[in-house]
Amino acid sequence: MKRRLFIYIAISLLVAFCVLFAACGGNGFNQVDRRITVTVMDGEHYSVVGDNKRVVERGETAVFNIVLERGYKVNGYYGDKCEISDELSFQQTVTFTSVNHKSTVRVLTTEMEKVEFKPQSGELIGEVNISSVLGAAEDCVYYADDILTVKAVPKEAHRFVCWSKNNYLNSGGEFVGYAETLEIKDIKSVGNLFANFKSLTDTGNTIIYQVDGGREIEQDVTQMLSNHPRANTYTAVDLRALGVDCDSRYLAGYTTENGEYVGLGSRVSVSNKKATVLTPVWKEYTDCNLFEINQGSVKLKQSDQYSLNEIVVPREINGEKVTAISKNAFENCSASVYYIPDSVTTVENDAFKDCENLIELYMSDNIMNINDEAFSGCKNFTTLHMNAYLKPRSPVDQASVKTDVYDRLALSMEDNEITRLVILGGSSVNYGYSISTAEKLCSEQLKDKKIQVYNLGFNATYAEFAQFEILNTYLKQGDIFLHAPEQFYSAWYGNTMQSPLTKTSSVKLTDGYYIFRFTECNWQFLSSLTVNKYGNLFSLFSAFNRNRLGSAECEYSDHYNFDPVPELLPIGEIAKPECGEDKYFHSGEYDFNMDASVELAKQNIYSATVAKGVRTFVTFPPLNRHRLQLTYDAEYKLQDAVGDYTARVKNILSDESINVLLTQYDTVYNGRHFSDNDYHLGSPFKNAHTERVITALISVMTSEDIR
Repeated sequence: MKRRLFIYIAISLLVAFCVLFAACGGNGFNQVDRRITVTVMDGEHYSVVGDNKRVVERGETAVFNIVLERGYKVNGYYGDKCEISDELSFQQTVTFTSVNHKSTVRVLTTEMEKVEFKPQSGELIGEVNISSVLGAAEDCVYYADDILTVKAVPKEAHRFVCWSKNNYLNSGGEFVGYAETLEIKDIKSVGNLFANFKSLTDTGNTIIYQVDGGREIEQDVTQMLSNHPRANTYTAVDLRALGVDCDSRYLAGYTTENGEYVGLGSRVSVSNKKATVLTPVWKEYTDCNLFEINQGSVKLKQSDQYSLNEIVVPREINGEKVTAISKNAFENCSASVYYIPDSVTTVENDAFKDCENLIELYMSDNIMNINDEAFSGCKNFTTLHMNAYLKPRSPVDQASVKTDVYDRLALSMEDNEITRLVILGGSSVNYGYSISTAEKLCSEQLKDKKIQVYNLGFNATYAEFAQFEILNTYLKQGDIFLHAPEQFYSAWYGNTMQSPLTKTSSVKLTDGYYIFRFTECNWQFLSSLTVNKYGNLFSLFSAFNRNRLGSAECEYSDHYNFDPVPELLPIGEIAKPECGEDKYFHSGEYDFNMDASVELAKQNIYSATVAKGVRTFVTFPPLNRHRLQLTYDAEYKLQDAVGDYTARVKNILSDESINVLLTQYDTVYNGRHFSDNDYHLGSPFKNAHTERVITALISVMTSEDIR
């Protein structure tokens, strides 16, 4: 009995020892070795990069870098059993997973299928260049894993239209794409590739819209260009009438051959020698299943749960037309870009609440109800892209006139032979400067420079600060900027208000929504505004849209345009004679108290021009002496007041990069020189004021050149 018990205990201890020994990897009780080696041997059509031996923990992964010969892929391995994963590439990673024992293996390679590939193009009208990302062709034969870049190169007097496969498009070929450069990752699926070209004969002053499936629409803009320096593109309604499907996908606008974005209804530079080709920017609608809809009002389901970079709101969900963006529709959503279809006419407050990633918004000009509260907490919202649903409805006035001046400014951006002098201010600039006089003086006294002058004076209600934001888009180093800030505070900056977007002080645009009457002729200008700097931009837009509902639609070419000669006179000021008697037009006292406005101008306007290398000048507006006499009953009192004010302005603008021209007293004129307002100089006295200011400017420039 004792003997059997002893044997039993001995066997138990032996079994326990074996188990413990195995658990320790057979290396003793004090060390557990779980390391395993895997070796990949060099083989046919591949080689191992670096050390071909890897030591890994049991059950882990061994990774090897290898180089494959062109035209081969990893198909597996032979040797010890391992699990392998691979990716097709010349330089590739081979991974052995779940390694549980020492292994020595070779990688198995298989030759890729060979494909004959030679794009076709008409010999007389163009050619195709091919560059290979992976490998190179041998007699136009490639391997199936080769990645090619093909580029269409039209010959003189021809243009590239599109790519098609199996045949030329006009012979039944299947449309592939519009881009001149095409990357092909699957040669076999392309089959025969054809580059389609077309003659440029008789296509000057023509906009060509590449629509879909290789179809093109031509727009003759000759009549429009007789009235404007640039031509407006088709609106959404125009395109629908021409059979363009804007319902199944979102049309965000177009891009030019140079990559410039152009919104629907916005203006584009058109050549009189060849066609201007525009490619549509299509956006696929976001999955309808992510939305819920109630009586046309749409909302994203659990908006803060989706990781989306952009959201394209569908026009229709479950057969129901989307007409509104509901309250909290995208609250806390992560997307940075949103597209709202033109079926939407209402955007509820808090629709985009706390969308801190929101940067860009695309919408149409037919939204009737929208408020800045819709974007509460969207502190990084900077860019608004407006697409025209309809043509303009605003009356012809100085807004549409100034649009053309901005168009000329935009057109001159690439002309390095000219120096551009831009004058900005309120109505004192609009009515107080003669362009022909300014250009004549510059031509006579700055003989080494060709000067073009642009009068961008707007009436006070046009919110000059917003105008400057647009202007700044087109200013460049070497330009000359002349600013004449008026005493009326809101003329250049606007009142301030608490911004719903940033919850901080922001610009409140003046009532009357004149900024939209100006941009309606070219909505592209609106994208120059920094949205979160304004507190009531969308509220004014909504009021603007409702106001124009009853107005008749205009053709873009109907809008008034200045005669293209240098003298660009404002509407209604063509034949205003100098008044025969001294008088003032506005009663009430007058006070020189504009220090805060000048300081704001320095921070928000002059800092931007100086940073661009634009020579910056500040001058004073013309003032009616007879109105000033209501406040200052003696000449010496007036002189003291304007002297003190001039000194304060020069002190604020003491930076040597900002030149203050003349004094305020130099621009105080008798009442007979004003036409219908105490800021509106009449002709011909505007010529004398122009000569006084421009002569002072030239004097400073000449002395700078001498230094």
